[in-house]
Amino acid sequence: MEKNQLYTWYFGGLLKESPNLDFDVFGLSYYPMWHGTMEGLQYNLNYLATTYNKEVCVVETAYAWTTEDGDGEGNVFISGDEEVGGYPATVEGQFEFMNDLESIILNVPDDKGIGYFLLGTRMDTCRRRNICYICRGCV
Repeated sequence: MEKNQLYTWYFGGLLKESPNLDFDVFGLSYYPMWHGTMEGLQYNLNYLATTYNKEVCVVETAYAWTTEDGDGEGNVFISGDEEVGGYPATVEGQFEFMNDLESIILNVPDDKGIGYFLLGTRMDTCRRRNICYICRGCV
């Protein structure tokens, strides 16, 4: 399976059906346990940026720092996701995930990687959400 199959299918199909679609930025969700490795993400961001000459942004991402259920509602991030995601569900693992994500975005060719939205900065033992945006040139 090629690394960009999902994005080729989705964005390629969208642009085939609407070839004159006017937009500025590709927005991608990225959760490693569902969307693949960081290497695959880098490939996909680079592919979209260079193939379509558009900026790219990870518009939704998060990584848990624990798998413990603190509110009795069940977690989105469950046992086993650490292995698939590639990082431990610890504070250090969450920090490493974010550092790697930022590095990938900053290394998209021609400065086309513009940032990410981090959803669930409290992606831990409850379903509360906080939002944080990191981008080039933002304060």
